[in-house]
Amino acid sequence: MKKVLIISYYFPPAGGPGVQRVLKFVKYLRDYNWEPVVLTVDKGAFPNVDESLISEIPPEIKIIRTKTLNPFGIYAKFSGVKEHKAASVGLLTERKISVREKISRWIRANVFIPDARIGWYPYAVRAGLRYIDAYRVDAIITSGPPHSVHLIGLKLHKKTNIPWIADFRDPWTDISYFNDLPMTRFVQRNHHRLERKVLTAASAVSTVSPSWKNIFQLKAGNHYEVIYNGYDESDFGNLKIKKRDKFIIAHIGNLYASRNPENFWEALRLLIFQHNMTGIEVRLIGNVDAAVRTAISKRSLDEFVSIIPYLPYKEALAHMGDSSLLLLIIEPWEAAGGMIPGKLYEYLASRRPVLGIGPANGDAANILYECNAGTMFDRENTHKIIGYIQHNYRMWKEKENVQLEHSPNVRLYSRKEQTCKLAELLNRSYEQTKKTTTTTA
Repeated sequence: MKKVLIISYYFPPAGGPGVQRVLKFVKYLRDYNWEPVVLTVDKGAFPNVDESLISEIPPEIKIIRTKTLNPFGIYAKFSGVKEHKAASVGLLTERKISVREKISRWIRANVFIPDARIGWYPYAVRAGLRYIDAYRVDAIITSGPPHSVHLIGLKLHKKTNIPWIADFRDPWTDISYFNDLPMTRFVQRNHHRLERKVLTAASAVSTVSPSWKNIFQLKAGNHYEVIYNGYDESDFGNLKIKKRDKFIIAHIGNLYASRNPENFWEALRLLIFQHNMTGIEVRLIGNVDAAVRTAISKRSLDEFVSIIPYLPYKEALAHMGDSSLLLLIIEPWEAAGGMIPGKLYEYLASRRPVLGIGPANGDAANILYECNAGTMFDRENTHKIIGYIQHNYRMWKEKENVQLEHSPNVRLYSRKEQTCKLAELLNRSYEQTKKTTTTTA
């Protein structure tokens, strides 16, 4: 069994969608003859914490946790925000921010390059080299964001010539909030330079959607692979589909100002106050921005919307079983066509119909279509959103709960299938490096 060193800032007890990808790779890689060793941070700055995820780490997996320099405590005190909010990345809000917070954001954007987790770099490089010196390591994976982890992988790769896969869960300089950050032109150019350096030097690059693969390919030549996020079948074995006396529309995950679905709230207002739809409840499960709350109140919808703070992963999944319709929202930005929210795959596995709001011809829309799991509507299409809600409302009235008969394509998006693709990429990178080394020798 070959050994792979996986470097990720986010790992349990950290919570949130970014953790799931690495956690499931670690869970299933041994089935494909790769032994994962995890290099992560000890007591990191996590926007969310989910202690329950620790139990999902296979007990035989070695985990190396290191110290880090953490600027978020100082940032939080100076800017006047809570530390877990200071640790969030790119969560822009429409609320007015103080002068001190503006100064803090400028410092964060222009001093900590490429991101505020760069303080982990020296500790992670030192621990990685120490482990590689002591044990045989056949490959390295870095999973970002934060993209500073890719600089760790770059350093280890150059020092050891071990094959390295740079795994991008999000774009780097094409992320939605990149141009909104108060960066100088020099810093922006530095981001682009570091991004190209990583893309060029890595043995292979993986990302989560075909459109984002194309974005990266235009920047630098390399071998690129799409390895989707997915759902873990074992998480859904005991999911109970409950009969409720309300038509529940649920959104699982954070709802930022940039994702605020104004047309959905307008559709809901029309359905309740003009079409006299009764027995409807919207559940927003996760952190909800003030701009979203304002949009709800402006339309007198507060009594129809329940806001439930961040929940542990398994509890959030249980809410899917309670729902009659699941809400998927993709914020409008240049690369939105490649955005496939991680929750989409859990939505597929729950077999509940999905109302998507975002690019109607994007990668997420294609998955919904091929899996017969729902429909994606452009943000301006309020009329069609109303019609889709009405259709599912009628189905709920007739059956109380609708459980979809999905296409066999759903299975392609299981975590185990996607880990198999990662193992194949590891094998190719390992063999290519071995071949190159032999030829050079």
